[in-house]
Amino acid sequence: MLQTTDRHKLIKLSRRNLLTNKKTNIVLIGFMGSGKTTIGKLLEKSTGKKLVDIDKSIEQKTKTKIKKIFALYGEAHFRKLETLAVKVAAKKKNMIIATGGGVVKKQENINLLKKTGVMVYLKSSFKTIVKRVGGRKTRPLFDTAHPEQAEALFKSRLALYKAAADIVVDTDKKGKNEVGKIILKNFFIEALK
Repeated sequence: MLQTTDRHKLIKLSRRNLLTNKKTNIVLIGFMGSGKTTIGKLLEKSTGKKLVDIDKSIEQKTKTKIKKIFALYGEAHFRKLETLAVKVAAKKKNMIIATGGGVVKKQENINLLKKTGVMVYLKSSFKTIVKRVGGRKTRPLFDTAHPEQAEALFKSRLALYKAAADIVVDTDKKGKNEVGKIILKNFFIEALK
C-alpha cells in the first residue's frame, strides 16, 4: 500500500493535471499475465483512482466472454470492440486503465490512450508469463498445447510495448506492492512533462 503522503501527492497532482489538461490516467500495458489487472486493482485501492479494465468492459457491453468472442467472431472483430472500449476509457480523467495484451497492435489505440494517460509497460519474461497463465482456459491466444506459438506471439509484441511505453517496470521477481510504488513514483515525473 502507498504511504499516506504519497497518496496525498497523487491527489494533489491529479487535481492540478485536471486543471491544466495534463495526463491524469495511468494506462497499464503488457502481455497477458503480466499483472495489468492485479496491479490496476492495487493502484485503485492505493490512489482512489477508478479502475477501468478494457477486457471486462468489453465483456459487460457484449455480455460475452472474451474467449467466446474470439471463437465466434474472430480476432479482427474483437480488436474493433477493443478500440471502441479504448475510445470510451481514454476520454475519462483520473483513471487506472488496464488494457488487453493486444491493445498495442493498433496505433489508434496507443494515440487515444496517450492523450490522457501515462503508458506503463509491465514487462515480464516469457517464463514468468507461462507460470502465471499456463493451464488457464480463459486466454484465447495462449494455447499451452502449442507453447512455441504463444512464445512467438509474445516476442512479436515486445517492440510494440516498448515503443508505446512512457514507463517500463520489470515485474519479474517483484511483488505487486513494489511494482505499484515504482509506477507511482515514475507517474509523478511523467505526468508533469
